[in-house]
Amino acid sequence: MIYITGDTHGSPARLSRETMPFADRWTKRDTLIVCGDFGYMFTGGPREELALRELSFRPYNILFVDGNRENFDLLATYPPIQWKGGLARRIRRNVYHLMRGQVFEIEGHSIFTMGGGYSIDCARRYEGVDWWPCEMPGAEEYTVARQNLHRYGNDVDYILTHAAPEKVMKQVFGDHEGERELNDFLQWVMDNVAYKRWYFGHLHMDAPMDNRLYAMFLSVRELTTGNVVW
Repeated sequence: MIYITGDTHGSPARLSRETMPFADRWTKRDTLIVCGDFGYMFTGGPREELALRELSFRPYNILFVDGNRENFDLLATYPPIQWKGGLARRIRRNVYHLMRGQVFEIEGHSIFTMGGGYSIDCARRYEGVDWWPCEMPGAEEYTVARQNLHRYGNDVDYILTHAAPEKVMKQVFGDHEGERELNDFLQWVMDNVAYKRWYFGHLHMDAPMDNRLYAMFLSVRELTTGNVVW
């Protein structure tokens, strides 16, 4: 089974056995995917190394799309590899970063991934320390995304992103001009690509939205049904 959750921000509590006791039943055939702002490799320090080591002992896979609260310099030290039909970075034995604009075949499902987002407090952050300009996708990444979607006939089973389409942003977050290019691209995806369900993070809210979209934060949902596990 594949399960989805929202931003974890490197919090030990978010993926702890106390918070997710139901995950004790998961096996190597199960997968948890985080919709951006994974955060367990933000400073590269010993606490994060210990957390990643603990996650590496879990029997199930832990995957994530990147958000805007990621250390992109550190992520870039892990070379891209071909994994389940798309480009990914293997962080630990069972921990993978699903790169932008890719389509993966996981447990018989085609899953389109598009990370990236905008930090509204970037003016108060320090480039290369706790903020990176490449938090927003570049032109080449949008091109790769369109090409991969075209390869699938603009028809995938599921979509996993950090940011949300423009129509959603207009509803819940008025001031988002810095992210508008990405929101508009995701709106194009929403208008032109067939999908069964779409999960995104970033907005720190848990709610089903229109058009089979789900805003994800603390909750865990089952991919195919959208049902809440916790």
